[in-house]
This record gives sequence, C-alpha cells and structure tokens, in this order.
Amino acid sequence: MRNDSAQGAAAAFLTAIDQGEANAVWECFSTGARQFVIDRGIRRGLSPVAGASILDGTASPHFRDQFLEDLLAGLRRDLELVRLPLVEIGTVSPLDDRRVRVIYLERFDVPLGPPLEPLPVGSVELVEEDGGWRVERLIPRPGG
Repeated sequence: MRNDSAQGAAAAFLTAIDQGEANAVWECFSTGARQFVIDRGIRRGLSPVAGASILDGTASPHFRDQFLEDLLAGLRRDLELVRLPLVEIGTVSPLDDRRVRVIYLERFDVPLGPPLEPLPVGSVELVEEDGGWRVERLIPRPGG
C-alpha cells in the first residue's frame, strides 16, 4: 500500500486495524517493520522457515492469513482503550531525513458543556520507502 502523505499512511493503517483488514495492515508496514514482526514471531515459536515464507510471499494463503489475523489481534489489544472510529490524525513531526512521527487524537463527546478538543492518545512512526510512507512503529500511548 503506497501512500504519498505520512498523515494519509497513518490514517490508512489505523482504519485497517479498525476495520479488521489484516492484509491491509501488513501492506502498510515498512520492510523493517515486517522483519521486526517476523523476528518477534520467531522468538515466540514461529519457525524461521515459516517466517521467511511470509516475508517472501511463498507462505500458503491459509498460514499467512492466520499469522496476519494474530498480528491484527495483537494490534487491537494494544489499542483496546482507543475508540478508533473517533480517532483523528494530528501533527507530523520529523524524526530524521526519512522518518516522521504522526500523532493521533481521539475526540471525546461531553454530554453537558462545550465539546472538548481531541486529546493525543498515541502515535505512529513512518519511514519513506518506495516513494511513499510506510508504518515503522505503532506507539499506542501518548507521549511516544
């Protein structure tokens, strides 16, 4: 999934998590993030051969889908306190020449009184890769 803006890439990633689109989540990840996920899986019992097959696209569709559904479930656990449909994409801060951090905020409805400004609830680090922005890291809490 190629995205020309960091904010658009962060929004697409969070939307894919919210909508349960495991393949779209995987497509949002950078090469480095994918390798990190596989390495973490290997440390937790995934065979290196199976991990390599996911990375190079030779895994069976069933195995790949199962792995990506587990990944999606983990991301959803990380974000369980965030109401994703109420998330807005906030500011972009450069980290270096090719990396940025995008803050995401949650709108809170107050039954009485004036509406509150959206509050930061986490961030996504992205890297410029293949002419677009890819997710490098999810930080599921404010402050990074």
